[in-house]
Amino acid sequence: MPDLSSPDNRPAVPAPPTVPIGVQPLSVLLAQLSELIAQLEPEQYNAKPDSTRCGAIGGHVRHTLDHVIAWLHGVNGESINYDDRQRGTDVETNPRTAEQVIARCLTQLEAVPVEVLPQTVAVFTSMTSDGALVRLPSTHARELAFVFSHTIHHNAIIGTIARALSVELPEQFGMAPSTIAYRDRDGCAQ
Repeated sequence: MPDLSSPDNRPAVPAPPTVPIGVQPLSVLLAQLSELIAQLEPEQYNAKPDSTRCGAIGGHVRHTLDHVIAWLHGVNGESINYDDRQRGTDVETNPRTAEQVIARCLTQLEAVPVEVLPQTVAVFTSMTSDGALVRLPSTHARELAFVFSHTIHHNAIIGTIARALSVELPEQFGMAPSTIAYRDRDGCAQ
């Protein structure tokens, strides 16, 4: 059996206390994203600043929403396919359309019953460039946690692009909750 201990030989620590998972944290991230998009002109939404090499805000918004929508479809169906993306849509180029799609996602998130979260779901995703999909067992709660983390990641990239365009960001935009908690604990809160 392979050695699965920590690569830096840290001792195992007991599991931390937990709280029940819910959709509210993802809703907060999407509301922050919508708040940012509301202040953007189409030119800013589609700008690709050379200094960032991160692409346009619109592309990251579309990619983020593809994952949120895939999870929502999974809650209402039998499986989640994160590679079923809608590239080149109006969400990618029109900030007003993106705001409308986020509003619909927020409404759908509010309707997700907490009882569905521990249920199992099949997840399809591509792990190679040949386009072949793998089928992975998961739960709706685990996938919600993934979509939450993925949204933070892309919000951070969107924040980098927005700063390059001199756009004001909502407080703590694109920051992971663990980073915020760490800064608060160490007196580094901003």
